[in-house]
Amino acid sequence: MNESENTGVRLAGSVEHVIGYAYPSSPLAVQLGYSKSGCFTVEVAGKTTPAKSYGDAKASVGRLGTVPGRWSWDHPCNSHLRVQPSEVQVARSPVTV
Repeated sequence: MNESENTGVRLAGSVEHVIGYAYPSSPLAVQLGYSKSGCFTVEVAGKTTPAKSYGDAKASVGRLGTVPGRWSWDHPCNSHLRVQPSEVQVARSPVTV
């Protein structure tokens, strides 16, 4: 039996995080205090905290030294889902004549 099994402590690098997003007015955004703007979220060990931007969320998990969980925005299998700022198009209202 290794030390982590004996003490219940996980080895470094094995704790997972999940970076997500809480949309404005969603119950989670309201709970975290971002009901008007929405926010990114960082979940580690069952605790969810807000982040103002994806960059802030990444910085937070970088300081923690955790690894991305399967459904985290920064998991390698999800890289095709991330949109680069240059690819975002502004929605336009339909023009009425």
